[in-house]
Parts: sequence; structure tokens; C-alpha cells
Amino acid sequence: MMLPECTNCKQSLNYKETFLNSFKLKPRCRKCGSRLYLTTKSRQKQSFISVITLIMWGVMTGLFPHNLIFNILFILILAILIFLITPFYTEYSNEEEPMF
Repeated sequence: MMLPECTNCKQSLNYKETFLNSFKLKPRCRKCGSRLYLTTKSRQKQSFISVITLIMWGVMTGLFPHNLIFNILFILILAILIFLITPFYTEYSNEEEPMF
């Protein structure tokens, strides 16, 4: 797994920049200032991981229906792990691409 780079100036983005860019509506390269757009592949990965997370949460809720604390801890740990790995499967392009 590698961190993404700016498609305009080829500047490699560090973990912190990529992580913070995932919360911005219009992320930009710190070196050249160009707008960074998520690729279709990157958006699909994020959607897939979100769906898998919801399915896992549903399965865990079904397996442990009366253990609310366990279910809440499970989803919190899963959410934290997803946020931590997000920068590694993020890819950028020069222009906005369709979702599919």
C-alpha cells in the first residue's frame, strides 16, 4: 500500500495530508495548489468498505443482540480502523470522474 501523489506535480502526499484531505470537500495539493479529485476506483473502494462495515455490524448485532456495549465498542473500533487505513487506498486524478 502506498500513499497517493498529486497528479499534477507528482508530489507525494504524506499520511497526515491524505487523512485530513478525506474530510475536505475540495482538497488541494500543498505544493502546486491544484485541486485533487478522487478516482472512480477510490470512491468504489470507500463505498465497498462502508457496505462491508454495515454488514459486519448487522451480523454482530444479530450474534450478540443483548450486549449493547459490545456492539458499540465493535463498531467504534471498526470505524477507527477504517479511518486509519483510508489514506492507503486513496487515489487522486486531475479531473472529477463519475462514480461508476
